[in-house]
Amino acid sequence: MKLHEKLALHLSDTVAVIGAGGKTTALWRLAEERRDAGAPVLVTTSTHILIPADGVCDAFVSPDTADVLLRCCKPAQSICAGYPCGEGKCTGLSPSLFAAAQQAALHPLYEADGAGRLPAKLHKETEPVIHPNTDKILLVAGLRALGKPVSSVCHRYALSPRMAANPARSFDTNDLLETIRDGIRACGAPVERLRILINQADTPHLFEQARPLEQTLRAEGYFVRIGCLRSPFWP
Repeated sequence: MKLHEKLALHLSDTVAVIGAGGKTTALWRLAEERRDAGAPVLVTTSTHILIPADGVCDAFVSPDTADVLLRCCKPAQSICAGYPCGEGKCTGLSPSLFAAAQQAALHPLYEADGAGRLPAKLHKETEPVIHPNTDKILLVAGLRALGKPVSSVCHRYALSPRMAANPARSFDTNDLLETIRDGIRACGAPVERLRILINQADTPHLFEQARPLEQTLRAEGYFVRIGCLRSPFWP
């Protein structure tokens, strides 16, 4: 089953990906599926993103007008649109260029926050940055944070009084649930537009640790899946 199907996403959805612990992997998996379906695929960011390595997409472009952007988007090809800003990263399309892409039915996929390459994160007041008319928001949370010191696995952990009180202790499932709830609050999306992926369940033990979180969130009406983007293990 493809990731779009697992997450109840449509190929025609504009999708923002937020959170931590597999966000970039999810973004490019969705892009690959759309390219394989023959669609023109546009990947970008509303904040910053790593410039993709060779072979990840068909082209990296820095368009200065909507016409240039639209000419770069071709069927069965994926492009990343952004502007290099140092340290191997880029900023994304301006709101006007992003809107032009939507009007041209390109259905962008984009990262909407940063996580410092850690498996968990909390959001500052200015993030995530969600473009208007975004159809779905995919919130990713990483199970690899469990059992490791809070300070080493959670981006902006100091925003949580509970975590800041003892950042040397082990990150637990209550902390992971807190980060998920923080993402829900920060993005402000209605339940029907939100998809939650508890990622990195690459062992049966990690999968079972995630079960209570899944059950709690589903009882509140959220769409939740547990899985692992980097291995075949996905129930």
